Amino acid sequence: MKQLFSFLAIISLGLLLNPVFAQNMQFHPKQPAPGEEVTIKYNSEGTDLAKIEFETTAYLMTEDGPVAVEVLMVKKEKMYEGHIATTPATKAIFVTVKNDDERKKDDNEANGYKTLMYQNGQPVEGTYLAKSNGYGVNYRTVGVKRNFDKALKSLQKEFKHYPSTKENIQNFNRYAYYASQTGDEAAKLEVKTKTETLANKKKKSEDDLKLLSDLYRSQRMEEEMKATEGALKVAYPNGDWVVQDLRNSFYSEKDLAKKAEIFETHKAKYSDTKNAKSTHDNFARTLASTYAKKEDWDNFNKYMGSITSNLSKAGIYNSLAWGMSGESLEAEATNLEKAEKFSHKSLKLVKAELADISNKPDYLTEKQWKKNVKYSYGMYADTYALLKYKMNDYDSALKYQEKACKTSKWGDAVMNERYVVFHEKAKGAEATEAVLVDLIMKGHANSKMKEQYKRIFVANNTVESAYEKHMASLEAVAMDKMRVEMKKKMINAPAPDFALVNLKGESVNLQDMKGKVVILDFWATWCGPCKASFPAMQKAVSKFEENENVEFLFVDTWERGAEKEKNAADFIESNSYTFNVLMDNDNKVVSAYGVEGIPTKFIIGKDGNIRYRSSGFGGNDDELVNELSVLIDILGGTSSDSVTGAP
Repeated sequence: MKQLFSFLAIISLGLLLNPVFAQNMQFHPKQPAPGEEVTIKYNSEGTDLAKIEFETTAYLMTEDGPVAVEVLMVKKEKMYEGHIATTPATKAIFVTVKNDDERKKDDNEANGYKTLMYQNGQPVEGTYLAKSNGYGVNYRTVGVKRNFDKALKSLQKEFKHYPSTKENIQNFNRYAYYASQTGDEAAKLEVKTKTETLANKKKKSEDDLKLLSDLYRSQRMEEEMKATEGALKVAYPNGDWVVQDLRNSFYSEKDLAKKAEIFETHKAKYSDTKNAKSTHDNFARTLASTYAKKEDWDNFNKYMGSITSNLSKAGIYNSLAWGMSGESLEAEATNLEKAEKFSHKSLKLVKAELADISNKPDYLTEKQWKKNVKYSYGMYADTYALLKYKMNDYDSALKYQEKACKTSKWGDAVMNERYVVFHEKAKGAEATEAVLVDLIMKGHANSKMKEQYKRIFVANNTVESAYEKHMASLEAVAMDKMRVEMKKKMINAPAPDFALVNLKGESVNLQDMKGKVVILDFWATWCGPCKASFPAMQKAVSKFEENENVEFLFVDTWERGAEKEKNAADFIESNSYTFNVLMDNDNKVVSAYGVEGIPTKFIIGKDGNIRYRSSGFGGNDDELVNELSVLIDILGGTSSDSVTGAP
């Protein structure tokens, strides 16, 4: 037995010494130097990406932030291989692997795939700092879960190897913040000691006072922080704080003329300061949008001319045009000619941006950048189409609405609804009937589109009963297709346990739901898409209210204001929703589930594992109810009857 123990111990030690082989991605060389080519080898077997196409992006971590590089992966036997050309400025590398629509990914259990950079076998200065930033600052970009503990430990290693980096204000500020978030006693003591040392220093530099103020803030010492800020302004009346103070005053100033004065002052005095260009753009956007609300078009044009970003300009033009359109088919439009001109400008600006990638931010690859810009073009084409429709130019309306729908891959129900309305006006009812059949069969139709199909079908075929049978067959096809697609997207991961109190004061524990299919919906009263989805969620709740195998839990999180429970209760009661609302007041549950935006839903199987995750709301009530019904059925939450047709 002793020999067996020794043998197992040797194996375990071997695994500990070679962690690179315990994960799906390997880096070669194991200790790459800045500027050296790095080869990555990846095995997708056993991941969500097995047997499907995926994209690989390397993020070269530099002092100025992540630089995204697309990596071409070539399959060699069971492994994929790609090459990354690093730069002398590269401090570390993070790599993301995901499919095109980002629904499936391999993030190494939220830890990401990464390597540090070395020189002569030693970690280069800034490599641990880069790793820290990956987990604490740039986590969304590099595709990992935010982890303050890892961010703190990496900073501690950076300070140990390169003590001078601790003197950097930004570095120590982040260190103090991570210490407060993790509760690390040794780090908190170090922050406290640093604070006391600075406070007792007789002659403080401007940087000393700025750091001291920030350290007081991280420790929630409000009075000391305010006193230090006051001392900073007295001791250094022309210091760097003046610029930030001026920027802050722009946003707090209510008088529009004074806002404009602040903008001109900033341009005249501080155009060479850090972030001056983006600040000027932000100021100009604010002023242009405000003057537009007052219909002061001279000043609007003046400040639009000060904006350097084409996409920013396009966004403002589209926003104004969308408001003037009435924002729906039914609502009355205002100032159609001006709205049409604004909308057309937005499309031209976005198209120009597609042709010139010089404005692409470093943290996006060219492919990612173009994908984002194309999405904007689709959204703005939707605006332009609605305006053309209201100007009775039905052919143009249909042309641009089709562009919008294709950009969204026909996933936006409201866009699709407008498309078939325009189609009927431009092409006639008979041609539109065929289009509706196709969209219904593919699951891209909402209730209004189905009503339109019914009207056209009955008018064309005269036998209403034929419609009912035909619609049932179409939706059966759509539901079967939905079932196949959703099975492909299903996952299997343990659901973090939690105990929360609902609006009735009852404690609700996820552990007690074992044996049921649980629909977990994260939301907040300020979240527009959350509230837009609730009529559909009420339909789903009502559909399964008698089913003991199904439980709906609505977790109110990231709620604002002092009276969180009252906000939630008032909203639920005023809308007569019969939801079991749980209060995640300290946001621990939403963090445990790795939620980055709401609404986000998790479907938890009877075994307590997360089987499906979805974010956002596409505007299609029927689709949402059908999706939930299919998932509940797949997970055994319904009877043996198949789920078909609309609920």
